[in-house]
Amino acid sequence: MEIKLIACDLDGTLLDSQGRLSPENLDAIRRMTDKGYCFVPTSGRNREQIPQALQQFPGIRYLITLSGACVTQLPEGKALFRHPLSREHADRLLRIGKQQGAAVLLYTPEGVLLEHGALEQRQDRALLEDAIGACRQVEDAQAFCLAEDVQVEKAVFFCRDAAQETRLHQALDDGTFQLCVSAENCLEVTARGIHKATGIRALLLRLKLLPEQVLTIGDSGNDVSMLELTPNSFAVANAMPEAKRAARHLTVSNDQHVALRIARLLGI
Repeated sequence: MEIKLIACDLDGTLLDSQGRLSPENLDAIRRMTDKGYCFVPTSGRNREQIPQALQQFPGIRYLITLSGACVTQLPEGKALFRHPLSREHADRLLRIGKQQGAAVLLYTPEGVLLEHGALEQRQDRALLEDAIGACRQVEDAQAFCLAEDVQVEKAVFFCRDAAQETRLHQALDDGTFQLCVSAENCLEVTARGIHKATGIRALLLRLKLLPEQVLTIGDSGNDVSMLELTPNSFAVANAMPEAKRAARHLTVSNDQHVALRIARLLGI
């Protein structure tokens, strides 16, 4: 069946090891969209963290963000699909994070929230601050969300080590949440049944397409659902083992212009 839509992860896939979007990839995206392909950046980031070069790209009409919890139409910025965590579940995540001593990032429409002092006494504080980037620090995230009527769409636990990640996974793995490991000692949490494949399916319903008409490319645990969605799935050479197991095919690493490689596979 002919490919119509390309869902491509960003970090570790479309972006290189330095987090850059190469001119070669941008040119390949332009050629694919000029040929009528629907190219959809599909990321664990929120919309504000998506590179402007992609958000303002004339041929890109949709974004899937927050690991599938939100689908946005461009350039209007209209949310076509949103599935936040319930307030009760968001409060539970904060409570467990404090009990376990893990730093918790909350992704909301008001930006990414982090409680003051969450990174204190962390030996990896400098590394975490660089990875987290700009976020809004608040004294009490639970009180802030309640007072501002803010919904939490995704949470990310930055664990001290694999043992803490395992304890958190055990504490949360009761069927209430969707859990995945997106990087070393990094546990992502969305509402149950919400993952990148959910966002893609919501978009396919709107566009009247089938999973067989989708090509997916990814590298990490939060890409597994979309790699399993279609037979046209590719893991990059630098992918985590679980992503490689989920994908039907392997392709070049994220430092070798993934979009350019996909364009060539499509004969463009």
